[in-house]
Amino acid sequence: MAKRKRKKPGLKADPKRQAHNSLRGYLYQIWHSVNAWLDLTKDEVLYLEGAEDFDKVSDNNAAVTQVKATQAPLTLRSQHVNDAINHYWEHRTNNSDRNVKFRFLTCSEIGVEQRNPFGTGNPGLQVWSRCSGDEASIKKISNFLQTAGKISEEVKDFLKKAEPQEIYEQLIKPISWETGSKPTSFVEQSIRATLVHHGDRYSIAPADAEKVVDHLLKETLTVATAVQEENRTLTREQFLNIFAENTRVSLPNQNSAEHEPIQLKIILDHITESLIADSTDFSLAIQSPIQETIPPLFCDVTPRENLLSRIQAKLQSEHIVAIHGGAGRGKTTLAKL
Repeated sequence: MAKRKRKKPGLKADPKRQAHNSLRGYLYQIWHSVNAWLDLTKDEVLYLEGAEDFDKVSDNNAAVTQVKATQAPLTLRSQHVNDAINHYWEHRTNNSDRNVKFRFLTCSEIGVEQRNPFGTGNPGLQVWSRCSGDEASIKKISNFLQTAGKISEEVKDFLKKAEPQEIYEQLIKPISWETGSKPTSFVEQSIRATLVHHGDRYSIAPADAEKVVDHLLKETLTVATAVQEENRTLTREQFLNIFAENTRVSLPNQNSAEHEPIQLKIILDHITESLIADSTDFSLAIQSPIQETIPPLFCDVTPRENLLSRIQAKLQSEHIVAIHGGAGRGKTTLAKL
């Protein structure tokens, strides 16, 4: 048996100069950006590296998301939390024409503040998420941020002057803390499942739908690193185009009649492969010549002149007519007439 070659060790390096943690964070952000892209409606635009890591924007609303692949527990004393509060307030001030919401998404779990300022075992971030209508809890949060937090002077001024309900509506309610987020592999699997369900609507095989993941990831990276801010956008239409381009079956553009059976053979082979891959007793065959003209009418046909006149008038005004009815009622004959 041949001996396996020993892997040569890498160069001696300074761990402080290695960026693996930063790259892991960026990758986590990109996967979540793809996930947000698939969730867009036709009226929304996704901005990458805009106000935050990604911003979902419509005419009157904006939901900005900051993504952190951190692991250390978070409290209301954490720098990341205080920075997020300050950033939200800045976005709200600079975009008064829109209803701005801030989403802080992280792998970190919620921790408890030292000396239990919100009660024994009560984390401040949980109190934040549950304090609707609870003036006492809102005041505790306000007092804590003003004394123990690292919030901006603008936020402090607001907290000093505002009533508890104002604090809740204008600061607490718009910010959501999504802690304990799943790892990158889970986000990727969620995206693949979304693509499979989308493809199923158009009879696209799951394996073909999942192949679109790589194209979406590449497009998201390209857009996120665009120099011009106006080019760092993604839309629902872009997703649909990329999905269609990478799942459609392309055929040779041949117009001569001699190539038509070949083209049909390719189509039938694709259908057979997609729909009956596990079957061995199924076959599709091409029967030539292909009917290219309207089949002839039967000898005895009721003309139905009044109905035909109505259809012809509709065609002239609307350019399209849908004929529907039960089996054997004469739809095909009417269309021929």
